Amino acid sequence: MISRTPSSRGRSADDRQGHPSATDQDVAGSRRPDGPDDLRLTGRAAPRGRLWEVIALAAIGGVLTAIGPLFPMTSPVAPAGFSAGPMLFVLGLLPVAVAIGLAALRRPLAAGGALIAAAVFVPGRLATDVQFLVDAKLAEHPELVVPDQTSVALHGSTGVWLLLVGQLLTLVAGALIVGQGAERPVGADAAEQVAPRTPLFIALCVGVLGAVGLLAAPFHSGNPEIIEPDLWSGPGWLLIGGLLLAAAVPVVTTVAVTTTDPALTPGWLLGGAATLVAVALPGLVSGIAVSGLHQSIGPYLALIAAVAMLALIGFARRAADAAADSSGEQDSPGPELPGTARLHRATGILAVLAGIAALLGAVTNTFVLPAGLPSPIGYAERALLPTALIVGLLGIAMLVGRWAPILRPMLAVSLVTIPLAGAGALDAAFGGVGIAGVGLGPASWFTGFAILAGCVAAICAALAGGVERDDVDLTSVSTEPIVLVPSVLAAVLAIGAFGLPILRAAGYTEAGIVSNFQVTSWGLLVALVTVIIVGIVAPRCRPARAAALLLGTAAVLLVRLLELPLTRDRVAQSSAGAGTWLSAASLVLFLLAAVAAVVVALRRPTPPAPTRPARKAAAH
Repeated sequence: MISRTPSSRGRSADDRQGHPSATDQDVAGSRRPDGPDDLRLTGRAAPRGRLWEVIALAAIGGVLTAIGPLFPMTSPVAPAGFSAGPMLFVLGLLPVAVAIGLAALRRPLAAGGALIAAAVFVPGRLATDVQFLVDAKLAEHPELVVPDQTSVALHGSTGVWLLLVGQLLTLVAGALIVGQGAERPVGADAAEQVAPRTPLFIALCVGVLGAVGLLAAPFHSGNPEIIEPDLWSGPGWLLIGGLLLAAAVPVVTTVAVTTTDPALTPGWLLGGAATLVAVALPGLVSGIAVSGLHQSIGPYLALIAAVAMLALIGFARRAADAAADSSGEQDSPGPELPGTARLHRATGILAVLAGIAALLGAVTNTFVLPAGLPSPIGYAERALLPTALIVGLLGIAMLVGRWAPILRPMLAVSLVTIPLAGAGALDAAFGGVGIAGVGLGPASWFTGFAILAGCVAAICAALAGGVERDDVDLTSVSTEPIVLVPSVLAAVLAIGAFGLPILRAAGYTEAGIVSNFQVTSWGLLVALVTVIIVGIVAPRCRPARAAALLLGTAAVLLVRLLELPLTRDRVAQSSAGAGTWLSAASLVLFLLAAVAAVVVALRRPTPPAPTRPARKAAAH
């Protein structure tokens, strides 16, 4: 495993008093003064460039994996079920992009952990891809190939070899990282005494959930040219690959939270989550976009597990801090997240990119049509316009340092408008590609990128909020009834705002949460859950942050409300539905709650924020 240079947590009392340990003497003179995050190679301090060499190798593998689907996958050539090239290109680069991002943030240990986690999935992915070389008709990857069952046998072609070589390079990169950490870190026994054990049960649950998702069918088939996926009675290579992929998820989650060096935990979990998304998402999109296929619960379970792996990072960090405090090492800092300024900049940049992508998704073509067919009017995409305006402007404002802490909660909630509007746009796009000769246009890919960038921006905003709360005394924060009452009432009305239709017309049934569940319904569900959580949590926050949260929630209700004027022309003789009036009422109440929070903030003096050691000393 990768090790760290000695730190105060792992040193003996003599070391902390200035007497160098044996390991310190062994590496004296060869260690660069880059700080405690330098990687070691067989007991020596590895130069920082060594990590980048391994990342470059992994990047080459990621590029080959990304461009493989752009080449012919079979011989003779069989078409793909839909235009999946842009999605597969992004997913191929996603795991190594995580490692590059962590290395750029000066987290080399976490970057190495991300590469190892991605390598754990490689044996399963290799076994699955080998099926293309044996018999591509049974490969069960409609995003790559939809075979004609009456044609001659299909065998793997250039694209398959690029995928295999790319995966092998990823495996080699992970093995090189493991080889760099042959030496145990100094003070490992002491580190084991405070290693986080509390999240182990949760990590196992997350791993099992992801494994079940990968073992389940990625989609259900009613298409005679695509065989219904059945892992247990299918080809042997698919069985081996499926079992190895399923086993990789609990391995990554459990190793991540039981490693003796907590600095590795974020890398393992981020790399594992990125790879799990890359494995599960194509099956989900295939079940939606390919004619005759239907969605399965498996990919949804795998994606939920990927999100839970991200949440597990914070859980493991809190468990490590609690263990360190209970062992009497109150002043020993755990692994630190990047500073708030850097996280704010990352959040702002990602939000601006998401806003630009949402704008392009609203104004570009949703479909690629055969020659001579007129382009349909994209009503569903119009909701992306206010989303692009809100998210883009808030992202730009986040780049102004003094405004960032105030606007961060508002932007974090407002990002929910992207899946709220984008799910409806993707629903319309997936419905159109079932028509012969119709393919996905650039608007669909811009919308998908906007959703992805919005999710990453939300994660950065949440991390920035966690870092900020670590440096603020929250003991004096209390729930204000003047904020609580309108906020909770607004959250209750939001159930009808998102659960009931915005417009009504004879013979028209709108996608909903309880009935007529479609892709659009996922955006409604995410928005509803977010609004309810904010409505309950905001009154318990600091007044200024509560006001920002409530204003962000009002922005979500505003986008929901604007669906009526923007999309009502898609149905003749339509009128406002119950969801419209409840959205307006909930919006007004959230605005009143925000005004009340501002009044409380102006009346209440802001105490100086104590330093972290001072708070811990007071607590003990």
